[in-house]
Amino acid sequence: MDGPPTSSSHGSVAADVPDQGETSGHQSDTPSLRTLNPKLEEIHKEVESDRKEMHNVQLEIPKTEIDDLNHKLTEAIRVNSQLVSQNKFLQKDLDRTKGDLEKVNLDLEECKSRLSRKMSNALTENNTQITDLSDSNRPSKLGEKHSELYDNEWTDAFEELVKKYETDESAIKTLLAILKDVHTFCEVKSAEQTRT
Repeated sequence: MDGPPTSSSHGSVAADVPDQGETSGHQSDTPSLRTLNPKLEEIHKEVESDRKEMHNVQLEIPKTEIDDLNHKLTEAIRVNSQLVSQNKFLQKDLDRTKGDLEKVNLDLEECKSRLSRKMSNALTENNTQITDLSDSNRPSKLGEKHSELYDNEWTDAFEELVKKYETDESAIKTLLAILKDVHTFCEVKSAEQTRT
């Protein structure tokens, strides 16, 4: 391959070119310039030919690199496509697993609630040491009711009966008889309800 022309490779051309001082004002030197033009054109063609060869050589190297890069790009696109489809599959699997986990958590909460109710029932059922606060007839509530009965109704009734009978003993006997009648009435109604 020929390199670009240098002054040493084309020295004869430079020797044929007259000095500007020699050509100024001389008409006789014009024919020598005409002979120089074809030589310049020939040199110009050689330079263009060399330039094209250099360009082709430079393009061959990047072309192999481009082919290699295209191959790598194609491979990367293929791998990326595989990863995208794998990611979609894993995302579906993750969503399904999250759904399963939610169901398991709901079941677990329900089981905890049932277990807590059963444990509570087991502790309070037939256990006199633990009071069921939801029971309106628990001993402390019955005591409160009797205390209110004495404080309110018994005292009011007693005062009214003392006015009528004029003695405390007669008033108390009358209240006792009323309470016995109420008790008997309640026993009869309770027996009827348990039979039906």
